[in-house]
Amino acid sequence: MASSSKDQFEQQLQQWAQLDTVLKAHQEKIKDLRDRRQQLETTILQYAAEQHLPQAVLPGGGGRLRFATTNAYEPITFRFLETSLAKIIRNPDQVKSIVEHLKRDRKQTQSTEIRRLA
Repeated sequence: MASSSKDQFEQQLQQWAQLDTVLKAHQEKIKDLRDRRQQLETTILQYAAEQHLPQAVLPGGGGRLRFATTNAYEPITFRFLETSLAKIIRNPDQVKSIVEHLKRDRKQTQSTEIRRLA
């Protein structure tokens, strides 16, 4: 019974490794596709700007496409918090104390996973 469990365990490890290999190959393909799409997007947006087409709705292969502008914010880091707090709190020791409290009070989780060795 024990050797059957060990055989099953080893078979599962082999399946995991095979799936991991397939996933890595697909991720590489996806990365390449994203890069190609980004290059096309840059070219298309340059042309649209030159032709004054910012509000155009375009026919695409899979449906209609339009240009969209999005706002992206920088991540909230401890350095950012410290800088921002220093603008409203004059006491540097108090700012440092607040930032240290936030660092200590963060929720931490642990998980175990399988990783392939290089």
